[in-house]
Amino acid sequence: MLSRYSTRQQKTRWIRDMISSQKRLSLLQHGLIHFLRTVRYTAEENKTRAKLRLHLPGAKDRLNLLISANDDEDFEVDRSNSINSRDKESDLTGSLQFFFKQTEKINISTFLGLSTRYAYAGGRYRGYYDYDAWQGRFTSRLRYYTDDGFESRNQYDIERQVSE
Repeated sequence: MLSRYSTRQQKTRWIRDMISSQKRLSLLQHGLIHFLRTVRYTAEENKTRAKLRLHLPGAKDRLNLLISANDDEDFEVDRSNSINSRDKESDLTGSLQFFFKQTEKINISTFLGLSTRYAYAGGRYRGYYDYDAWQGRFTSRLRYYTDDGFESRNQYDIERQVSE
């Protein structure tokens, strides 16, 4: 390789280029080794949920026993800005849910429940609406908690089937 460089100036340039490339290679190797040795952990947030719903016999599908751990059966939205601390903590809850009216379009129920930290009672309305190719679902829930008082949550979902 050195034979290509005939003049002294070319030989000096070749040596300088070799030293420069050796430095770059050394820096690259050092950076790569540092990158591979650096341990990076990404914390994952695990929100395990469990829910058991039992249709009680003899109640004609009008009475349910609900047992859940860290779950909200109606509202599955992100609660990162929630003002209620109940949404961020894990609780074991049990409740009885009684359905006043159940049709294809309307569902009206009440519930009475206990948690490891509080008791609650309330009602829920859920209505389904068709707009040709679109479907809508409105859910409204009003609860009274022994520790925080009343809470109301409303949600409206719109869906459309993309393909069959």
